[in-house]
Amino acid sequence: MSSTSSSEGTITETICIETIKPTTPTFISRSQLPSRSNNKGGSLWSVLKKSIGKDLTRVTVPLTFNEPLSFLQRLAEYMEYVSLIKQALKAKDPVKRMEFIAAFALSTLASNSSRLTKPFNPLLCETYELSKPELGFEFIAEQVSHHPPISAFYARGSPGSNDEDFEFYGNIEPRIKFWGRSLEDTPIANFTLVLKPFNEKYTWQGISCSVHNLYMGKMYISLNGTMNIKCVGSDLQTEIKFAGASKSGPDTVLYGEIIQGKNAIRVLYGNWTEYIASTSISMYLDMKHQWKKEYRNVEKSGKNDLITLFPDSSMIWRVHSKPPGNKDYYNMTYFALMLNEKLPDDSVKLPSTDARFRPDIRLMEEGEMDAASTEKERLEEKQRAKAKSSKPRLPPQWFSDDKNGSFIFNGNYWKRDFSKSDDIY
Repeated sequence: MSSTSSSEGTITETICIETIKPTTPTFISRSQLPSRSNNKGGSLWSVLKKSIGKDLTRVTVPLTFNEPLSFLQRLAEYMEYVSLIKQALKAKDPVKRMEFIAAFALSTLASNSSRLTKPFNPLLCETYELSKPELGFEFIAEQVSHHPPISAFYARGSPGSNDEDFEFYGNIEPRIKFWGRSLEDTPIANFTLVLKPFNEKYTWQGISCSVHNLYMGKMYISLNGTMNIKCVGSDLQTEIKFAGASKSGPDTVLYGEIIQGKNAIRVLYGNWTEYIASTSISMYLDMKHQWKKEYRNVEKSGKNDLITLFPDSSMIWRVHSKPPGNKDYYNMTYFALMLNEKLPDDSVKLPSTDARFRPDIRLMEEGEMDAASTEKERLEEKQRAKAKSSKPRLPPQWFSDDKNGSFIFNGNYWKRDFSKSDDIY
């Protein structure tokens, strides 16, 4: 362990630089796709140059800029670090619970850091289920609106176990614009997490994300703005600030305060792509300049196993290790690699609308790019024809419009009567 002495006041503590390797996921089903990425590259700017300032959710991009996952499957990646919810359920201190919940909300962003390919736009009525008793959760998502594109999801702990003590749900409407050198997604996204044993409800909204250097240079992602996580009905909340982009590239530093009433009582800090830790307010104020200096030194070294910590810190979250050769598979994590995996014949029954059955995504995963492109065009044309048809559109099956702008899970999916599922593929 390396350290540096503080020179402010009478502080004798040191900033710690520790080797803490990324953790190995507790469940791995596959470490690669059937076929390596076959994207031919090309300039995204050349595709989008006529769309400056426009809403890109209505713009079709070539298959070469996609990854073989639906956006609904990408939403399921929110559950990769469900263990943080389980840790919150075990914590008796409400401040400690807030630390874990804030880390969970932030961990959902980590898989985006090197994923510069685009998921497939979901078709109207498309669904995706991910049930993982090994990890203690069930997840269901549905595309509830096409224009504007709105996805709704619901997750709960696995029934019949100690994990069933939470619910996590939300709605996401991407709002993506192209500004010449960058893309900006400022989504309308609302999330709610319920911890049943404590009768606590946590809420937060999505954060703005930008992709830079579309015209030249190495593309990278930055997060911008402030995320506010509230424990409804209490005086606890967390405000997380993201540094955005610097002149030389992404600034992945995050800083947050846990606030009780009007007073900050704890600091969250770290790197949103690598780790999150917490420290006391007094320690942060006394040593923030030394920490920032050592953080930048470690950042320049390129050694991802090194973590820069305040002396009295608690490590809350560490990113999972990446699969070997994941750059050949769209930079997917172990968790992402299992999302489109074919299920055994004797597995739970799925509706015909499940994203695993999308032929264009399946063909792309298997390396059949030309056939995948043809199928993608066919499905998009089929959806357009349905939109023009005089037949009334079916309402969402598994989520109900609450008339206040949100779609709420109605519970019917678990009955597994899929006889009325629409023919979308």
